[in-house]
Amino acid sequence: VAALAFMTRFPQGLLFAGILAILLYRQWKEALRFALAFILGVLPYFIVNALVYGNLFLPFISGVEHQNNAHFSVIDGSLVSYVYNTAYYPIELFKDNPLLILSLLGVFFVWRSKRSWLLLVPALFVVYFSLILNKQVRMALVFIPYVALLAAYGITAVWSRIRELPTPHRYGAMTVMTVCLVLGGMMALSTAAMQYSWRADGVSELHTEFYDFFEDKAVDGYVLTTNPIPVAYSDARFIPFYNNMDDAVSIFKRQGEKAAYVVYMPDFYPCLGDGVC
Repeated sequence: VAALAFMTRFPQGLLFAGILAILLYRQWKEALRFALAFILGVLPYFIVNALVYGNLFLPFISGVEHQNNAHFSVIDGSLVSYVYNTAYYPIELFKDNPLLILSLLGVFFVWRSKRSWLLLVPALFVVYFSLILNKQVRMALVFIPYVALLAAYGITAVWSRIRELPTPHRYGAMTVMTVCLVLGGMMALSTAAMQYSWRADGVSELHTEFYDFFEDKAVDGYVLTTNPIPVAYSDARFIPFYNNMDDAVSIFKRQGEKAAYVVYMPDFYPCLGDGVC
């Protein structure tokens, strides 16, 4: 399962690392079996990389570059932005779904139960995604299941302790907790409804003039692009050159003259005050 997860999304390699570390600490023989199964699972993928790209690690190298894509950075040089960069995912997840705040209770109760090793895998994901420069809420899809499980555990742990309270206090605490859960759920549903109904009913001018530009054109060759969106509206071959400035200049010099079209947007990459950029 860890091998399949890794090949689906490379950061899931942290799942393998976390489970391997836990097994090495608790049952080293099982750790060896687990590592061997993982290697056998991903071996065909590496073989395909070698045959198709001539490089076992090319997809991983490209992925490493993407994690530092400054276009999706939230840092603007201020102290507040650096703090926000570090706490980006807790802030955004708790804002979208207040019930996930209860994952902090889950962490507390798991730690107290002397099974703190269970926190290693979710901690690896949160730390990794908090440290990289590229910040996008969609990336949290990788570790939201762990956060949700911790929130659920926190809820059940608190509820079981409430049930042990004396009768007068028990029903009051149950009522308060139920109201909080219902309100939190309603807030999460409201946020989801707003997110999924943001699209305009009509077709914008940007859509017809830009996104659909290649839809009915027979492109002879390839298109260099600084924007990925037209790819979704055409079968033409698109070559991106927006990962970073060095790559953009190199790709354009190498392939710009032979491109059938070049899609250029001046703000495709943030220069952050760099005059040369």
